[in-house]
Amino acid sequence: MKIRKNFLKVRVPTILEFVRKIVICGISHILKTDLQSSGSNLFLEK
Repeated sequence: MKIRKNFLKVRVPTILEFVRKIVICGISHILKTDLQSSGSNLFLEK
């Protein structure tokens, strides 16, 4: 039982880190495509 608890303690942070990287990559990818599709009008307006 002790081994399993240690296994979970090690695995959960790595899984969360993995999920976080996917989310960050996904968001940045969406933002990049939005910026490309709308062009540089956003920067010119400000």
